[in-house]
Amino acid sequence: MFDIKLFIAAGIFVICLFACIHILSRKNVVVKKDTDYEMKGFKIIYADSSQDIDDENIDTGRLLYSSKIDVQGKPDFVFKNSFTGSIVPVEIKSGNIKNEEMPHYGDLMQLVCYFYMVEEEFGRRPKYGKIIYKDYMFVIKNTGKLRKELVLITKRMRKMLVKNTEKTNSEYVKCRHCVCAGTVCEFYDEG
Repeated sequence: MFDIKLFIAAGIFVICLFACIHILSRKNVVVKKDTDYEMKGFKIIYADSSQDIDDENIDTGRLLYSSKIDVQGKPDFVFKNSFTGSIVPVEIKSGNIKNEEMPHYGDLMQLVCYFYMVEEEFGRRPKYGKIIYKDYMFVIKNTGKLRKELVLITKRMRKMLVKNTEKTNSEYVKCRHCVCAGTVCEFYDEG
C-alpha cells in the first residue's frame, strides 16, 4: 500500500537537496584571494596592446565588442584552457584593495562587460573572470544576476545621455574610488 509518511519524507528530502544545491551554487560568487598571476593549464589568447606582448599567436590590442549590450573594450588578458577550451578574462588593476571584501563596483561591472564581449568574440561563455589588484585578487563567477545588473546600468547610462539628467546617490564609501571623485563630479569632493 501507499505509505504517506514515506512519501512526505521523500518529498522533504528532495526539497532539502534542491535547496542545498541552490545555496551552494550561489555561494562564492565573488571570492577574495591572495594575488596570483599564474593560470596553470591556460594560455594567453588575447592581450591588450599595453601589455607589451610580442607573439603572433596572441591576438593583441584589438577592440572587443558585444552587440548584446552595445559596449566595446579591451580586457588586459583573455586566457583559454588548453584541455577544456574554457575562457577566462583577466583585468589587472594598479592599486590595492586592502581590507575590502569586494572589488570596486566599477571594476566588477567592467569585468561583467568583458564576460559579454569575450563570449561573443571567442564563442564561449566564461564561467568566471579575475580582477587582480596589487595586494589581492577576486575570482568572479559569471552569473545571471551580475549580467542583469549590467544590462540595467547600461540602459540607465544611455537614458542619462539622452535626457542629460541623472539623480545621484553620492556618498564617501561609494565614491571614494571613482575616477570622477575630486575632478568632474560636482557631487563629491575629497576635501
